[in-house]
Amino acid sequence: MYAGTIRPPSSPHFDRKTRYVLISYPVAASPFLSLWNTGFYYRAVEALVQGWGWEGYQGDEPPAEVLTMTGEKEMEGIGAVCWTWMGILKSKDRRHNLRMEIVEGADHVWSGCHHRIGEITNHWLE
Repeated sequence: MYAGTIRPPSSPHFDRKTRYVLISYPVAASPFLSLWNTGFYYRAVEALVQGWGWEGYQGDEPPAEVLTMTGEKEMEGIGAVCWTWMGILKSKDRRHNLRMEIVEGADHVWSGCHHRIGEITNHWLE
């Protein structure tokens, strides 16, 4: 969850495009993991998807690209919560910098599907 709140340094020497890969984002468990600061973490990811920095719009800089991966089996238990979260993120993707993947056969810890993380990430980076 914390990864979604990190922003690159605002320096003229930092000229790399920023990309975020959020794997099995703990949508249903976030209130417990974040000590009830779930909104803070959700807003940070929403800001990424909107192409906004944490403190506000970053002007002409390209928005960070965001890839989320969720296991299909993980969705079985928390489907409604996860679909809602995914719907909210999609509605904020006006700059088209979000890609969401539901990975067939994967659960929250990616048992037997770890190789898919690299495959999907490499394909996305291409």
